[in-house]
Amino acid sequence: MMHLRVSVLAGRESRPQGQANSSTNLKDAKAMNNTLPQEQVQQTLNTISYNKPFQVTFIKKDSTERTLTAMMEEPKKPLNPDGPVPVLNISDGGYSSFYTNRVVSIEQMVEGVTA
Repeated sequence: MMHLRVSVLAGRESRPQGQANSSTNLKDAKAMNNTLPQEQVQQTLNTISYNKPFQVTFIKKDSTERTLTAMMEEPKKPLNPDGPVPVLNISDGGYSSFYTNRVVSIEQMVEGVTA
């Protein structure tokens, strides 16, 4: 089984496979200008839907960048559209969240059929 990626990037170059995605210091206010439009992120999340893996890179409150491989679980109650998006971190099994107005890239990981 192979994974195909559908990517949405905000005015940046993609990193080559295997290159570290460790937190990068983004103190420069310009970093927030590289985020995707909030409506585009929400539309992508709606397309991805629940219980499907995706990768998201966002700017944390301390201005560092973080990349998560995650999936959304169906919420038990309606979410605040301006609030954080709660996700299950697939890498460590814990929970995390991000704000849609701080997303730099989001990639849906779609399972494909091997040839």
